[in-house]
Amino acid sequence: MSQVNSITRSAEDRLKDLHVCTVSGDVEGVLSIADALSGLPIHKRTDFSFIEAPTALQGELAEQAPDLLIIALGDENDILPAIAQECVDAATRSGVPVVVIAPPDMADALTLPPSALAIASSEAGMLAKRLPRGILQDSTNGADSKPQTSLEPHDSDEPLATGLLARIKSLLGAQRVRGSRRREHSILNEVLARRSGVIVIQGISGGVGATTLATNLAVELAEQRAVSCVCLLDMNLQFGAVASYLTIEETDQIRDVYQSIQRLDAEGFEECLRPYGRKLRIFSGPPEVLPGDALTGADAARLIGLAKKCAPLVIVDLPHVVMDWSGEVYKTADVSVCLAQQDVRSVRNARKLQKLFSESGMDTSRFVYALNRCMIERGEEWLDRLTHFETGLGCKVSHFFPEGGPQVAEACDMGEPLAQYAPGNVFRKSLQRFIGEAAQSKVLGNV
Repeated sequence: MSQVNSITRSAEDRLKDLHVCTVSGDVEGVLSIADALSGLPIHKRTDFSFIEAPTALQGELAEQAPDLLIIALGDENDILPAIAQECVDAATRSGVPVVVIAPPDMADALTLPPSALAIASSEAGMLAKRLPRGILQDSTNGADSKPQTSLEPHDSDEPLATGLLARIKSLLGAQRVRGSRRREHSILNEVLARRSGVIVIQGISGGVGATTLATNLAVELAEQRAVSCVCLLDMNLQFGAVASYLTIEETDQIRDVYQSIQRLDAEGFEECLRPYGRKLRIFSGPPEVLPGDALTGADAARLIGLAKKCAPLVIVDLPHVVMDWSGEVYKTADVSVCLAQQDVRSVRNARKLQKLFSESGMDTSRFVYALNRCMIERGEEWLDRLTHFETGLGCKVSHFFPEGGPQVAEACDMGEPLAQYAPGNVFRKSLQRFIGEAAQSKVLGNV
C-alpha cells in the first residue's frame, strides 16, 4: 500500500508541473476561466488582468513558458480584443498552446494559429475534454508509461480557483457600472469629427500626463486618412517635453523666434517646424529655460494663428502653470481639455482654475474635463470615488483615458509614441477608439 501511495504522490507532483496562465477582465471572463480550470488536473496557475497581460506575459514567456494560456473575453469592451491578440501573438511565438474563451464573433475577429482552441463561455467546463492530449503529456515529460487518452478531473483539497473568487468580488460592481456607462461626448468630439480646429491640453497639475496625451493624440490624428496635416505646438517655455517624447532635436531657432514673435511670418514659422511622419509637424519648446513673460497674450495668439495656417488641426500642449498669456490661448482654442487624475490635488487645482475663470469672465463653454490613468475594471468603489470627485469639481467629467501601465513611461523615455513602441497598449487603443467614434458620429450625422 505504501508503494501505491508513493506512486500516486509522485504522479501528482508531476502533474503540478502543469503551468497555466490566464488572462481575463470581467466577471464573465473570470467565471469562464473558473469553469475551464475545474476540469484540469492539479496545476499551478498565474492570473493576469488585461492591463497587466502584455507586459507580464513577456516576462513569463522569457523566464519559463507556461504549458497553456487561457484568454477569456466578454462582449463589453472593444479595447480588449486588441490586447488579446497581442497576448496570442506572444504565446504563438513562444510555442505556448492558446485557448480563447469568447463569443463566436469576437473569436473570429482574432488571428489565431491553427493549433489554438476557441470556445464559447458555455463550453468552458468541457475544456479538459477538448484539449489536445499532448499538452498534459508534454508537461509530465512523458513520465507515465501509458499515454493518457483523456483529461479526467482530479480531486484535491487544494482549491482549483484560488484567487479567482477575490477577483470576482472586485469585478461584480464593474459589470453593473459598464451597463450604465455614460456616453463620453463633448465639444471635443465635435472638433475631432470635423478634423479642424485648435485643441488645447491643459494639465490640472504636474504629472497627470498632459504632454503624453497631447503627443500621442497628435500622432494618432496624423495617421487618419481624413486628416491632411496636424501641427503640435509645445508652449511650455521652460520644461517642454514634446521634442524628447518624439526624439526631435531642439534648435536655437525656436529660442530666436520667442525674441521676435511679432515679426514672425508664415514662412519663418514653417521653417521652425520639425516633421514627424508624413502629416505631423512639431513646433517644439525652446532648448533652454525662458522666463514665463517671454511670451505675451498677443504673441501666443499669433503663434496659434500661424499654426492654423499650416495645418487645419492644431494641438497645443500648455504648461500646468497658468501664465499671464494662458487666457489668450483659451480664447483662441475651439476646445480646452483640462486633464486631471482622480485625486484631491486635481480637485483643488481645478476649483482654483474655475474660480479664476469666473473672476476673469472667461467663457467656460469650450472647456471639458478628462480623467487620465483610470482603471479599466471600474467597480462600484471607483464609481463612488468618481461621484465624489465630480462633486468636488462642480461639473461632470466628459472623457476617461485608461491607465496604460509602465509601457507609457517607457515609450516616453525611448522617445517614441505608443503607436510605435507599444501598438497594443490600452491607452493607445483608447485614443484610437475615441478618434474613431468621433469620426463615426460625423458619418451618422450626430455632429
